[in-house]
Amino acid sequence: MDEGLKAAVKKIEEALQDENALRIYHKIEYEKMREANEKRMIEEEIEKNRKEGIEEGIEKGREEGIELAQVKIATKLKKKGIPLEVIANTTELTIEFIEKL
Repeated sequence: MDEGLKAAVKKIEEALQDENALRIYHKIEYEKMREANEKRMIEEEIEKNRKEGIEEGIEKGREEGIELAQVKIATKLKKKGIPLEVIANTTELTIEFIEKL
């Protein structure tokens, strides 16, 4: 072993014998673990929120697609002269909305 490495090993061995240095070392390691755990928890929360956002977006897209289909159907039925009450029952749109189409 070269002299530099021997000196480093000796310093580490001395530090391990020193209770105060050991306490400081443990405190530093505890803080590192706490910060890593906090970072992991934040990343998990971000991922959870991202997934929820995607699910909400998909659901909103489905709802908008259904509404668009209802409006298209109502428009076609109205042009064919179907009574507004029948169109409202079929599409689940209000008569007031269908009148505006």
